[in-house]
Amino acid sequence: MKMKKGFMMLLLVLLMTVLLLGCQSAADSSNGVEDNNADQSDNSGKTNTLKWYVVSATGPQADSERVQKAMSDYINKTYGWNIELELIFNDYASHTDKMQMVIAGGEEYDLCYTSSWCNNYTVNVNKKAYIPLDGLLEEYGQELYESIPEGVWDGVKIGGKIYGVPNYQLMYKQCSVAIPLKYVEEFQLDVDNVKTIYDLEDFMYAVKQKYPEIYPLAAYPMFANRMKNGLGMEEIIDYDYPGMFKMFDESLTVYNQYESEEYMKFYEYMYKWAQDGLIKMDAISVQDQSLADMQAGIHVIGLEDTYQPEIEKSRWNSYFGGQECVMIKLSEPYMSTAATIATLTSISTTCKKPELAMQFLNLINTDPVLYNMACFGIEGVHYTLNENGTVTSNEAAGYNPNSDWVFGNQFNAYPRDSQSPDIWIKIKEYNDTAKVSCAMGFSFDSSSVDSELSAISAVTGEYLPQLSVGAVDPKVAVPEMMKKLEAAGMDIVLEEMQRQVDEWKVNK
Repeated sequence: MKMKKGFMMLLLVLLMTVLLLGCQSAADSSNGVEDNNADQSDNSGKTNTLKWYVVSATGPQADSERVQKAMSDYINKTYGWNIELELIFNDYASHTDKMQMVIAGGEEYDLCYTSSWCNNYTVNVNKKAYIPLDGLLEEYGQELYESIPEGVWDGVKIGGKIYGVPNYQLMYKQCSVAIPLKYVEEFQLDVDNVKTIYDLEDFMYAVKQKYPEIYPLAAYPMFANRMKNGLGMEEIIDYDYPGMFKMFDESLTVYNQYESEEYMKFYEYMYKWAQDGLIKMDAISVQDQSLADMQAGIHVIGLEDTYQPEIEKSRWNSYFGGQECVMIKLSEPYMSTAATIATLTSISTTCKKPELAMQFLNLINTDPVLYNMACFGIEGVHYTLNENGTVTSNEAAGYNPNSDWVFGNQFNAYPRDSQSPDIWIKIKEYNDTAKVSCAMGFSFDSSSVDSELSAISAVTGEYLPQLSVGAVDPKVAVPEMMKKLEAAGMDIVLEEMQRQVDEWKVNK
């Protein structure tokens, strides 16, 4: 009888042990310890879609669906996921307006391109359009985090939190202009003595006199925005909102740039040049940085806000249809908060699976095969990989966004055939030597002045594009704009900016 009881007790112990082990195994699986694909598909095995809004120099891509499928197939095969990518391309000019409609409408999407100059990062964070990423980076994006310098992460923080993943590339701004070599030589332009855009005035008049059909300066509605570093100014939010610092100003005094000596001088020159035929009278309607007119030979000066090594080669084609050109620098390499947030990817507050979105961001930034698919498409279809490691795009194949910096870490990119194989080594050296802003790491929290900023945006949207292309007399238009901006609450915004800057200086 005792043996039977002992045997029964032994069976009971064994049964309890099995049950406990089973429970532990189930707990481990539910916590993702063994099920590495838990975030990529739900219990039904349904494929998860990742919806990603991006920008492209050439707008929507005709063959983007094939590239999306190739990227999805690569991820699913390589990493055992079960996802389907949906890339939605907007051109530069329309991306902000389209994304504001998406955000205002509460549309469900996962990722989007955001920046200091397009679909404004700071404004959208303060609208709570994006989620904080610190915890997600720590759990799902460690490789990504470690691949980008700590100082860059500091630059993208708002209120001490990260809301966007920097698409790591050249992290500075340097204003410059591109001019076809043949005009430089014909008019004997002394490029070494050109330090500001005003130093090009005699050259522009000479070109106009000999070639009346040419409008030398390629101006467009965002021209003044891209000139800011060339005028020695650094934005706090963006050119479309009042509030800038003077570069290298340790006092960090907040200026209303629209009435500053720097911008008033610029507006007056633009108006004069437009009146004298150096700028097209319909420049207010020009899109895409006037690329089409430059390629058609209507302009001979193209503005660039980010100089980089070997940029001349790429501008031969993108600006001047294959003509050799020279680049003239109008400012020093300058790294600021605005430069670090010049190209980012954020996760929407409407994203249903932020863990999956972060895992994807980790991949696109650390897997060169996946990243280059996004940049160039499918090898043998959309591009050819040359023996020296550079890429030649097939312009007729339907996929060439020509915006590699939109998708992730550009130091993983194949160089284009217009670049040297070691181009990224050269650019990294520029990153390492750029001068750093006195306000590096400061981000303005606009939440207390959102209503004022909204009213201000309506006013600047009316006046700034016209001032930017010289379409209106600044002596008349700027005072008119100032009255409307004051009524919209400009002074409140400027005071709040200075208050936050002063507080930041004390606590940094």
